[in-house]
Amino acid sequence: IAFVAYKTEEGVKKALEFNETDYCGRTIYVSMAGEGGKGKDGKGKGKEAKAKDDKGKKGKGGKKDAAAEEEDHHDVGPSAVVQQFAEHINQYMEKWENRDESNNFDQKFDVELARKNVYPIVEAELRALVDDQMREELANLKLLFEGAKKKKGGKAKKPKKPKKPKPPKKWCAAVGSITNREDCVPDLVEQCILKKVAPVHLEDFWGEYHFLGAMLRSHHKFWGEHHFPPPSAQMIRSLLIEHCVLPLAQTDIRQKAPETLTARSLLLYGPKGSGKSMLARAIATETGATFFDLSPSVIEGKSTQGKTGSAMLVYKTFICAQDMAPSVIYIDQVDLVYQAVKKGKKGGDANAPSRIQKDLSAAIKQVKRGPEATEQDRILFIGCTSRPFDETVNTKELVAAFDEKVWVSFPEYGSRVVLWQKFMQKHGVSVDPAKLNVSTLARISDGYSAGSIKQTVDRVLTARRVQQLKVRPLKVQEFIGPLSRTAFCWKNEYELFSDFDFEATGEKALHERRAAEEEKAEQEAASKGKGKR
Repeated sequence: IAFVAYKTEEGVKKALEFNETDYCGRTIYVSMAGEGGKGKDGKGKGKEAKAKDDKGKKGKGGKKDAAAEEEDHHDVGPSAVVQQFAEHINQYMEKWENRDESNNFDQKFDVELARKNVYPIVEAELRALVDDQMREELANLKLLFEGAKKKKGGKAKKPKKPKKPKPPKKWCAAVGSITNREDCVPDLVEQCILKKVAPVHLEDFWGEYHFLGAMLRSHHKFWGEHHFPPPSAQMIRSLLIEHCVLPLAQTDIRQKAPETLTARSLLLYGPKGSGKSMLARAIATETGATFFDLSPSVIEGKSTQGKTGSAMLVYKTFICAQDMAPSVIYIDQVDLVYQAVKKGKKGGDANAPSRIQKDLSAAIKQVKRGPEATEQDRILFIGCTSRPFDETVNTKELVAAFDEKVWVSFPEYGSRVVLWQKFMQKHGVSVDPAKLNVSTLARISDGYSAGSIKQTVDRVLTARRVQQLKVRPLKVQEFIGPLSRTAFCWKNEYELFSDFDFEATGEKALHERRAAEEEKAEQEAASKGKGKR
């Protein structure tokens, strides 16, 4: 039927000898390649072979062969299961094969991949919702259009013009009048408002912790007739760090801390020489803040022209403080700014420090706290005064403008001992308790501020006196005369400071409320006792 060596000459000759063979009901013709279907005898045999082949197919085995061919039919190509495997393999190679998961030990999900998978689903849902809403709106519009058509006669009313939104209220009359903020910096430098101050740190504010004062402050039963003592140096440092330095240094702390612990403004009050200005400079140094000075002595005779002169002064300082944040805006003798103005009195002195009172209070309120705070809100207003209790001072406005109020009084005994020793060491003099009784100096300097003690030491320990220490040791009597010529806080002044502190810090209102609650509880207990009788 078939010869293996077909392409060889022997195979062709053998094939030609059996050019007609019947096998299983089929006739097979073998011819040489290139003869176009002709056999050994020439023309006509090819056609006869085809005819005979057709007859054979139509014969006995024709039907069986057709059925067998139909049964042997199979689908060509990979199956559905193989295609699924191929798709999964391609997906793995595209997404995961070259992906670096070395840092993803916890096998957390990938946000981008999750978003790509979820986005089409959410988009389809939203599209369906939007389509439904659009259909409803179109149906409503059709109803309105049909109703308008049915109406006859009468002129159609003109649609009302939309009202223009009201512009936001200006907190200062000068808001919007400055186009280029960079031009304000040279002006403030010329006016000595923007200045460089001598660096000083909070740790240079020497003093000890006053345990008795802390105990009295924590027990409100001692309040009322006898106010508790002022905070010690260590308590003041802690308060300033928590409420002023940390929120001013970091925006994150300002956003996350409670508003009660984030100060926008700080009021320091106490006798002269107690270290109020030093604390303001220390806060600026610790936070690396820009220092602006709006003290009455600095702004005297500046920006007095027109209605917006004083407003322009405060506005310039405020916008420059925002751009150069963190910033400290310092106002010494703030009691002169918050002077009480009689009602009905217009005009007044255009050069008075109180001309910036309204704009200064408004600027303090512009500083944001909490989650809304930004980098530009790292601003702290610091006011210092030694006469907050004067009758001419508008105490209500002064207390309302400042968030934190701190009484910086003269030091107590423990702090005075430290101050005498520290100030002498600055002159290169080491104090020997056996030769110089520092305890006596601390006793006789009761009521004198830290500045008074420093001034006394500077007057006594001159360069010539330091050279003579080996020959003539120091004595307590040398310090008494210079100390008596420095500033002293008298008893009545101390009581005025105490009363102001008691009211300004809100402790007076708290004491009165607790006293009223205790009185009410006593009355209820007394009424119950009478009822039982």
